[in-house]
Amino acid sequence: MECDWWSVGSIMFEMMVGYPPFYSDDPVSTCKKIVNYGTYLQIPEDMNLSPEAVDLMRRLMCNVDERLGTRGGVEEIKAHPFFRGVDWGGLYKGQAAYQPKVQHVLDTQNFEKFEEDASMTPSKAPGGAATPQDESFKGYTYKNMEAVGADEEQQVLQIKKKQAARPVLSNLFGPAADLEFQ
Repeated sequence: MECDWWSVGSIMFEMMVGYPPFYSDDPVSTCKKIVNYGTYLQIPEDMNLSPEAVDLMRRLMCNVDERLGTRGGVEEIKAHPFFRGVDWGGLYKGQAAYQPKVQHVLDTQNFEKFEEDASMTPSKAPGGAATPQDESFKGYTYKNMEAVGADEEQQVLQIKKKQAARPVLSNLFGPAADLEFQ
């Protein structure tokens, strides 16, 4: 649960600042930044965030013993000054601040539009298979299972696990000993 409160702080940061708090181009660097959060958690002053917002983010993304919500749960978080004036009991009774207009099930007009670049398009080998240098699948895991039949009476698909070697994280990112945690 304490990890969930950290995640709330991280999501709050991304929503208020516009990018993740520990962003990096590769998972190992991201992990290092999270583990060394004291050095890497930088809330930009030019965003003009309220002192209450900054305090809440810092009190969610910190050591578990000091983390807001660890001892008092959600009530401790709801009591933070950032939420002053929020009517928690009537939250679901009021109108949403913004109600998007949706024309049909596949309507995407409310999503941000952006230009695709070459890095967003996976490179393909002849026949459509991903090439070894295809970075789109780095870190992707696959459960090696196969469907062996369905029980029509219970309408449940039966799954049989194949006996294959499991992928090891060090194969993707190198030995764990290479990580430098402080």
